[in-house]
This record gives sequence, C-alpha cells and structure tokens, in this order.
Amino acid sequence: MEIDNLILIKGGAYADVRNALRRWIKLVGDQLEAGMVFKLYKNGRGRHVILADDRINNSQFYHLTNFLQFPQDSDLRTQIEAYTRGKDENIFKNQLVLIYFSKDDRDYDNVFVVTADNKNFKVGFDRTIKHIVDSVTFKHCPDVLLESPELITVHKEIPIRAITLEDETSVGKRFKKIRKIFIQVLLIVTASALFNDALFTTSSFLLGMSIAIWFFTDYQMLRYKKYFNYSCLISFLFAVYYYLTQKIISPINSDLIDFGALYPGSLLLAQKPGRLIFISLFNREPVVERPAPTFWDGVYCMILMVTWALLPLLLITLYNFIKT
Repeated sequence: MEIDNLILIKGGAYADVRNALRRWIKLVGDQLEAGMVFKLYKNGRGRHVILADDRINNSQFYHLTNFLQFPQDSDLRTQIEAYTRGKDENIFKNQLVLIYFSKDDRDYDNVFVVTADNKNFKVGFDRTIKHIVDSVTFKHCPDVLLESPELITVHKEIPIRAITLEDETSVGKRFKKIRKIFIQVLLIVTASALFNDALFTTSSFLLGMSIAIWFFTDYQMLRYKKYFNYSCLISFLFAVYYYLTQKIISPINSDLIDFGALYPGSLLLAQKPGRLIFISLFNREPVVERPAPTFWDGVYCMILMVTWALLPLLLITLYNFIKT
C-alpha cells in the first residue's frame, strides 16, 4: 500500500489527536493554503491515521509529524510513522520515504527519514540533511482502513484593509456641506414644479435617490448616533415636504415622486438593524466600499441595496391596494 502524506499514529485518544492537529493548523496557518483538507481516521483502538492534503510540502509535512510526536501543551503520547514522497529539489526527490523518530534523539527539531534502499538521514527544520547510521529499515505502509474520515479544513481569515474611523468633527463638517447643497437643490426642484410637471417629477425622484446614495456611501457618518438621528430627521422631513408639495404646489399623482420621497428612509430602515447584526456576528463595523474587503461586507452591501430598492415598492403597492 503506497499513499503519499500518510501519518500512522499509535497511542493517544482520538480527541487528543484531533486537537493536536487543529493546534498545528492554527500554529502554521499562514503557511498553508486556504481550503487544504486533512482527513482524520479511526484505525482501531488507540490507532489513528491522518491523510494530509496533496498540496502540503515536505517541510510542512515533516513539521506536522514532529508536532504530533512532541505536541506542545499536551499530555498526548504517541508513536509516529509517516510516508511521503519527496517534492523538494534534494536527494529525496520523487522518492517514497518513511519518516520516523529515534528514541536517542535529543534535538527534537528534526525528523528521521529512511529511503526505499534503506539509507537513513536526519532532516532538520532548517532543511539540512545529514546521512546517519541507524538500524531502522524501510517498510511499506501496512493496510489501513480509510473509511468515514473527519475532515479538518484550513480556513484563513481574509485580512481587512485598515479602515480609520473618522472623528466626529470631520464628519460634522462634511454633513453640513452636503446638507447645504441638498437644501439648495431642493429649492430649485420645488421651483420647477411651477413650470414643468415632468421636470418636477423626474428631479424629485433623482433628489430622493441622491440622498439615499449619500446615506449609503457615507457609512462613517451613520456610525455616530447623532448624525444617524439627523439623517432620520432629514428623511422624514423630506417625505413630508414632498407630500405637501404635491398637495399644495403641484398636485401630481406620480409613483415616481413617491419612490424618491421614500428612498432615504428605506435605506436607513435597512442600515440600522443590518449594521447591528453585522457587528454582533463579526465583532466589527461593516465596510461599504468597492471592492468589498470581505465576502460578508459584500453581502451586507447587497442586502442594503435590495431592501432600499424593494421597501418603497412594497409600501407604495400596499398603499395603492388599500386605497382601491
């Protein structure tokens, strides 16, 4: 039986072997590829087998076997033998070798290797290879039962770009500038109602959309309770303003205007609970940027956008249904 990257473990409880494997993965996780799978098998009482991912290199495999033989912070006592094929450019290249540990060794930062032609070597973690004389001879891997493995997968956290939280003063200055611009645009849009209904309808929709986009992209601002409340007030007054404008200045019955009036508030209704849920799950603030720093930040953004788009539609449809 010839299987590469196979570790035979004699001794120790199954749970202790599993925990040791997980600790090793956590210890060297930055050197492993995401998605690598280590299969752990029960092979009878006090016997276990680990089949490492094919992507593991020789140095990593040597280190794993050494860690299982001399586990850190554990009472696990095992006897390890392992089989792997040489991948590095050295004398073991393409050779199937048996890895073992000598009772006389006092260095502990190495493994012992015997080749198929019964040549013994001591391989250090610094990649030095020293020919030695030893009585251990090569033997082929015995038949082992490889059924129903427990899969232990390497999961790597994606590093998140450092996002600096803006201080409240800079947020406040930006808020005042943008608010001033929108007030000026609002007056222009209102004046357009006196001259052209189609222009007023389109510009009202676009202004409401623009305010919602402002809230969506300025996620730093919405982190502060003060400016979130200001944003809610703006959304409320904006909706009331357009309702009164339609009734008094330009009595136009247009869903397009209603959409624009509801967009800012809909965005905030989705943002607040979504942000709190994200913080509770990931213990950090969500980031609304392109590209999204992580998959879950992207999911958060998509949920905001979908809710922001659909909520006004649902409210307007419900209102029209009740009215009829």
